[in-house]
Amino acid sequence: MNSEDGLMVDLAYFLPPSQGELNLEAYNPSYTFNLDKTNAKKEAQTLGISLNEWQTKLFAEQKQGLLIIFQAMDSIAKLSNLQQVFTGLSPHGISAHTFDPPGIDDHRHDFLRRFHLYVPSKGMIGIFSHSYYEWILRNMVNKGIEPKGLHNQATHINNFELLLRDTGTQVIKFYLHISRQEHRHRLLQRLSNPEEYWKLTPTDLHIQKHWSQTIKSYEHIIQLTHSPLHPWYIIPSDYTWFRDLLIAKILNHTLTAMKPSYPVMQPPFNIEDLPEEVVTNLSKKAKKN
Repeated sequence: MNSEDGLMVDLAYFLPPSQGELNLEAYNPSYTFNLDKTNAKKEAQTLGISLNEWQTKLFAEQKQGLLIIFQAMDSIAKLSNLQQVFTGLSPHGISAHTFDPPGIDDHRHDFLRRFHLYVPSKGMIGIFSHSYYEWILRNMVNKGIEPKGLHNQATHINNFELLLRDTGTQVIKFYLHISRQEHRHRLLQRLSNPEEYWKLTPTDLHIQKHWSQTIKSYEHIIQLTHSPLHPWYIIPSDYTWFRDLLIAKILNHTLTAMKPSYPVMQPPFNIEDLPEEVVTNLSKKAKKN
């Protein structure tokens, strides 16, 4: 691939295999496909303009919604670390949520209830960080879940995401794939800067100590819940500039397939209905131009 031509790659490369076991070690988290960093940032800006256009059509159409889910091995899935991807979008058309651990009341309901409440309405783009996948994964790593229990939860998730699709909301999921070395490097950076302590959680340390077990948990849940209808994408994320570019490209691809369009409709009033002085001013401006 010529780096000057932008990211020309089959996006299917970043999907889990359609057959066989998922092995995350087969996906290099440092891949950039020899893309030049400066060119990549320019391309990301261009894609941002395109995303803004698609978002406007989605909001105007009011027939579809898009739910974007981020999962990662550390706090890079926090929305503050992904804001560059969504810089060009209107905040009026986005709802973003980071979910805390389930509370006492949450345990009195099914595990998907609290997430369903925040699914984006038609015309909106919703973003979940620490979604329903987060708490299943934490239980797998910290406590261990019986295979039967895990398969039951995965079945409920698949049915839930199919329900969303059937009612007009496309679900797309990103696993932000980083290496253990990069994870360690980011932890050291944050520990050396008091202003970044807030980004750290006890889970980050647990993951570093139990890396292989955590990777296996991700492989298992991704494989159980991946579908062409609600896909997972495995995003090389050691380099944030490449991560952001690839996410923007996949989102553009997704929205292109959704094909939102401006509604065909009659205006609620005509020019002739406006006050006479407004029409006169419009005519004067038209003549000047």
